[in-house]
Amino acid sequence: MIALDCQLYSVVDDIGFGALIHALEPRYNIPSRRYFSETVIPSIVERMVRVIRGKLEVVKYLSFTTDVWSSNVSSDSLLSLTAHWMSDDFQLISAVLQAKSLEERHTGEYMAMKIAKIMEDWGISTNQVHCVVRDNGSNIVKAMNEAGLPSYGCFAHSLQLVVHDGLLTQRVVIDLLATCRSIVGHFKHSSVASHKLARIQDNLGLPQHTLKQDVATRWNSTLYMLQSVLEQKMALAAYAAENDIPQLTANQLEIARKMVLILAPVEEITQAISKQTATQSMVIPLIRVLLRSWEKEDDDRGVQTMKNEMVKGVKGRFA
Repeated sequence: MIALDCQLYSVVDDIGFGALIHALEPRYNIPSRRYFSETVIPSIVERMVRVIRGKLEVVKYLSFTTDVWSSNVSSDSLLSLTAHWMSDDFQLISAVLQAKSLEERHTGEYMAMKIAKIMEDWGISTNQVHCVVRDNGSNIVKAMNEAGLPSYGCFAHSLQLVVHDGLLTQRVVIDLLATCRSIVGHFKHSSVASHKLARIQDNLGLPQHTLKQDVATRWNSTLYMLQSVLEQKMALAAYAAENDIPQLTANQLEIARKMVLILAPVEEITQAISKQTATQSMVIPLIRVLLRSWEKEDDDRGVQTMKNEMVKGVKGRFA
């Protein structure tokens, strides 16, 4: 449970957890957190390493995915390397080999050294590497070149860059999103305002959903924010009649609606390609579908400009 759910070792000292274990088996005494951190978890890791080593010994070629990320229980940056291969009966198999802590600046040379060390620990030679999928950051691209590993940009990340460059950098969109963030922020920072909005939602028969705040690094969070603002536009208008908050103009609401239509297929494609069972064979059909949906002419010149930029971005990145 500690490993799978990324729990702190201190969970074994929590009163509620202790009460639960006591209810399940009153005679059991929970060991200390030190016992779990120094004995139990290391033994699980050791056992898993043996199992995965056994599987890798019979695999001739491997592909990998790598990324830098941070856990919600630690401030450390981690570089993970996940191996992917196919069994004799054509089943896709993957295993996270390691997540190494990054203590220095994330330069290409430093990350190449870390990846080389992981591969060395697992006895994997560069000749076994078919391809490494990574994001499009210049440092990780350089790391792959330094390590002498063939690599390719992540499809989902490249698609995110298409959205950012083609849509989120448009002046009219920047202004629209700034207003939306201001509206959402008003309710995020005031429980009084949130309760007022909930009462208005109830009176209007609208779903009592909270407004979604977007995150700069995730374009789909921008989509969710727009969807939530559009869903609650009647409630927001009623609230604004009695309170001083920014409002979207009729034109901005229409642009937001069109943006949702433009971005919805990208979200579907991102979800599809992010599944554990996704394969490279999906990329070309998904791109064709996306281009077809965007190449339809739109009456609104501003929206058509956005679509044209997105189409240009897709054709440029996936030519």
